Amino acid sequence: MTQQLRRKFFRMLADERGSQNAKSAVGILFFFIFVGGGAFLNSSSLPLSYNIAFGDSGGTSSGSGGGGGGGGGGGGYSYSPKTKARIDYLRLTVHYDNGKIQTKPLGSVSNDVSVGGTGWLYPENAGIEDGNRSAAEMQFGESSYYIRALNFGFAIPKSSTIKGITLDLKRSAEGPDSIKDYSVRLVVGGKIVGGEYAKEEPWPAQDEFRSYGNGSDLWGTQPVPSDINNGSFGVVIAARNGGVRLNSSAQPLIQVAATQPASPTTPAGTAGGAPEETDIETLIQRAQKEKRGKNVKLLQGALIRAASGPAAGELAAAGATGYYGPVTQRAVAEWRSANGTPVPAPATQKDPAMIKTPLIRGDAGEDVRALQELLIKWNTGPEARALATTGATGIYGPPTERTVEELQEAVVQAVKGPQAWRLASALLRYAKGSWGDATKAAVIEYLGSLR
Repeated sequence: MTQQLRRKFFRMLADERGSQNAKSAVGILFFFIFVGGGAFLNSSSLPLSYNIAFGDSGGTSSGSGGGGGGGGGGGGYSYSPKTKARIDYLRLTVHYDNGKIQTKPLGSVSNDVSVGGTGWLYPENAGIEDGNRSAAEMQFGESSYYIRALNFGFAIPKSSTIKGITLDLKRSAEGPDSIKDYSVRLVVGGKIVGGEYAKEEPWPAQDEFRSYGNGSDLWGTQPVPSDINNGSFGVVIAARNGGVRLNSSAQPLIQVAATQPASPTTPAGTAGGAPEETDIETLIQRAQKEKRGKNVKLLQGALIRAASGPAAGELAAAGATGYYGPVTQRAVAEWRSANGTPVPAPATQKDPAMIKTPLIRGDAGEDVRALQELLIKWNTGPEARALATTGATGIYGPPTERTVEELQEAVVQAVKGPQAWRLASALLRYAKGSWGDATKAAVIEYLGSLR
């Protein structure tokens, strides 16, 4: 019962239905304060986005089954703050032969969702040292996606011997917590290989360079010039706010000769080698439904081997990330066109009026996925474009929350009718970033004004 009422309390705050719900929520709150004890306010059991601290508790909790201590001083509440990991610039240096080097900035960059849970905004900013940063905001305990940097444009002579690889990363942190490396590794042939080079030291408050590797360190790989010169050579970097590194040491995780061809992945139902047309189409259907995971990787590998055109080449450079994003979608369209496969009619997106309310951070399911698809379609700003890089996952996480808040601000600023005014009033009292009745009504009103 306690769990149900606690959840109901926070949904009422997020629901934006006005004074009646606010009164009901406050009633539930005071019932637990004066009757149920401090257990209701145990922040470890609250939704992450509502980790609220009510002043100084003035008491202690003891015993494995005991509730929290009695409340002392007052002082309002505060939401758990986020800390921002920032990358201003990165470059790779390749050491070869007797003291020769080439240093290059990245040529392309993207979010790789194979680790972490928070995307990088404006990842392309890491390609130019100009003070404009790529950033990932995390609450304590969260980690970022990989920022995947490729296409460095090296031109190492074919006869050369690679001696070492150095990454120079200019990074900083902003916020109350300590940002550290989560994972730092090489990408060779589109695959993440070699040793884990994440460090334990915190990122500084001001932009500073930190070097990884050196002139005699190959990161647990044995690359040759053709590997280095290929556009699929690069590096992945992920950050964390608290917690531990993805891998515990800098020892090689995969001792791989980069020139050794990887064993082909054979999709189910295929005897061997490249998949048949029907197998690729089956994988496409699965990947479009699942959005990420094993079947998406199988599809990406099949599309890369099929090499139907430039989109497949772009996918090969990005590698099989397991994320069904824009690069994979272009490769799918290219393969279907090259093989005369009819493209199925796109599914009709759910009408916003049919998406249930309230939806808040931590929710998951088809309604969340439908909301994310509409947020991506409406493209109200940079948060929506960042959400598009991860796609409609069906999980209401920080990117979705930020995109809903961006949509709320756009609708309020447009002021197309009374629902927009109602939303503006609700946002003064309740948490932004939740999909409630007031938000839905204002969005429907706004969309109707555009028809």
